[in-house]
Amino acid sequence: FPCPSIEAGGFCVDTDPDDREFPFYKCGCMDGFVTLIEDDHGALKCGLPGDTLVPTSMPTTFLPTMSFGPTPVPSITDCTICPENSKCVLSSPESPNSIEANGVFFICLCKEGYTGDGWRCEDINECITEFPCPSNEAGGFCVDTDPDDREFPFYKCGCMDGFVTLIEDDHGALKCGLPGDTLVPTSMPTTFLPTMSFGPTPVPSITDCTICPENSKCVLSSPESPNSIEANGVFFICLCKEGYTGDGWR
Repeated sequence: FPCPSIEAGGFCVDTDPDDREFPFYKCGCMDGFVTLIEDDHGALKCGLPGDTLVPTSMPTTFLPTMSFGPTPVPSITDCTICPENSKCVLSSPESPNSIEANGVFFICLCKEGYTGDGWRCEDINECITEFPCPSNEAGGFCVDTDPDDREFPFYKCGCMDGFVTLIEDDHGALKCGLPGDTLVPTSMPTTFLPTMSFGPTPVPSITDCTICPENSKCVLSSPESPNSIEANGVFFICLCKEGYTGDGWR
């Protein structure tokens, strides 16, 4: 419920996640109402013409000292109440679990890489939930890291002693092998080998993958990962883009 309620004069329009002006959704105020507070998605608070952020019906004896210039639009920086591993997100008074800070309503959401209710956020162990690294049987290992780690955020992949890294990405080893191995198995009969040059083996790129549907994206994977697919000799999985939900194909 990201927008002002109908009772408060607001409405919500679901938009495309790739919309340049209002991604995901747009908030507005109905005819006869005006916008009192705005954020990146439009109206955050609606009111009647002449209303201010202080209700006009409040007895003047209870009004705080205030100037009568234009009301400043509150900023996300006004919120400092959320814990270290969560973030403040602008909300509306009608939204569940919304809190008020300096006259503005927010909710606390766990940062990327953490899970919880916004107040208690725990590090997600991607090594267990995503299986992103080469398996132990393939000579690989996975280390869960802090989401804010500058070198390897979220997780780090590596190859065990006796193995070498054949393919790398931003998280370390993507494919492990034995010393002397190449991306083409050395045990394959030469009669089945494709024509190839014997220069350095190019490192595959994410651009090699064009198989995923429009609203999903290609993510480098390993052959052992569940649902991995091969495109031009590289293994990928399809994941839904931000703002979409599904299995990567639907």
